[in-house]
Amino acid sequence: GLLQTFVLLVDDTTFDSHYIVSAFFVSAGMIMAGVAGAISERFPSFPSAPFLAGILILGGCLCEYFAAVVAISSGRSHLGAEFFLFGTNLLFFSAISLFQGPSFLRVLWTGTFVNLVGWGALTVWYFQRLEWSFSGIVMFGVASIISALRVRSLRSSSLLLRQDQERYDKLWATLMEKGDNGVCVEYLTKIASMTALQEKDHCRQLNRMRADRLPADQRGKFNSRADIPLNLLCWDLGHWQIPGQL
Repeated sequence: GLLQTFVLLVDDTTFDSHYIVSAFFVSAGMIMAGVAGAISERFPSFPSAPFLAGILILGGCLCEYFAAVVAISSGRSHLGAEFFLFGTNLLFFSAISLFQGPSFLRVLWTGTFVNLVGWGALTVWYFQRLEWSFSGIVMFGVASIISALRVRSLRSSSLLLRQDQERYDKLWATLMEKGDNGVCVEYLTKIASMTALQEKDHCRQLNRMRADRLPADQRGKFNSRADIPLNLLCWDLGHWQIPGQL
């Protein structure tokens, strides 16, 4: 039989977007994160490492989406689906860097699920068998470790608070047994019920107003008054309080 050779060339736009520009943005994000971490120690106003990494990785994500659109528009839907999955993974990495906080774990687990399920679906489409992506497995391991450490920290914190609560209850019981303390507490409870407070479990400051939230002209008048006592704790926190104002 004759051997037929087929040369399959990827167009320059798709190749450059996926293999060069996207990789450049992701690599630059990792490098700039390290540089920013070193610079921000001496210059706090310099953009943070997570912010720079998230912005640059987002650039790589947009390159992957662009390559996916080009591939699909030219009839290469399989490459378009693969590039779209790469872009979605980078989008989750960018979100993890930019939006840190309580939503970190939810975004991480969602990205892990999308990575594993998306790549598994692609392998079934490509090779008619299920394969798991290495990056998805790594993300699953990292998410599992972080979740386990978080549960451990919350449990230990709960135990510490429980011990503090037990000591507080014992001290409170001791104080209530002395003299007229119980009668005084009941009197204060009646006084509190006569105010506008409807939720007894919430303490609210009803006689002070934040002066630092006033308009500029009113804030200037407040600063010019020397007769207003300052709450040093609030002043250290950057809050200005006006006594006797709601």
